[in-house]
Amino acid sequence: MSLHSAIFERYGQRTADAVDRFFDDMQLPRPEDGEFSETDDKGYLVFLNDTGTVIRLTKKRDGLWSFSPRVLHPLGTRIAGRLRADINPGITCPITDEQREELRDGLHVHKLDFVDHKLYNGGTLPAVANLIKEGYAVAIDPIAVRDLSSSVGLVKRWLKRAFTPGHAALAEAPDDPQAIIYRPLKDIFKAAWPSGSNQPDAGLIRKFWDKAREMKTSGLLKASWLTQEMASRNYNNIYEGSRAYEGHMHTNRIFASLSRQ
Repeated sequence: MSLHSAIFERYGQRTADAVDRFFDDMQLPRPEDGEFSETDDKGYLVFLNDTGTVIRLTKKRDGLWSFSPRVLHPLGTRIAGRLRADINPGITCPITDEQREELRDGLHVHKLDFVDHKLYNGGTLPAVANLIKEGYAVAIDPIAVRDLSSSVGLVKRWLKRAFTPGHAALAEAPDDPQAIIYRPLKDIFKAAWPSGSNQPDAGLIRKFWDKAREMKTSGLLKASWLTQEMASRNYNNIYEGSRAYEGHMHTNRIFASLSRQ
């Protein structure tokens, strides 16, 4: 089943078409059967080995999610019907038990907690001298984080799973390490969609992907999900899905190149 068909069955034609347009706008092929993964919250993931990034489609909710330094920030976001489409930086996961405890302690500083604490719901940012230490863990799923001080019962909080915990920052701090290392990509993405525009600047989208490849080469984005460890686990179809989608992208490039000749 293609991603379009999966979204159509769950969210309807309008959202399926909107997601197709998002992939078209980002100059990416529309994912086919076996090229994406499903998430526990009825969302979808597409892993891009070519650029070390991840497309995350999550059910749209009211509000924004936390810009805590301990929650992974998207490089860019678009709304696609009933879904929110994030382009996330690829980071190293899963985390270790020790890193999970450090992540929970870090979230507690911001009165947040790591609720859905499976090791694959966390990852580590790239180490950057004088900015990010080796093994700095973040939650990769914002709805896995909840507000510690809420008086609402845990089950109700979990079922609600809103994007914004009560103590969440509503904007990314300029001195946040994620803002600093990924700012070039965030700025290009933002510039690609002028305010009020429904279509991006195609040249800036190409520039966005070129910059992502450059940052992947420098180690700021994940090199690949095609590792022996991922192959042995193939957790949530990440290995096979990313390999299949990489092949799809390569085929698309060949046809695009031939069509220009």
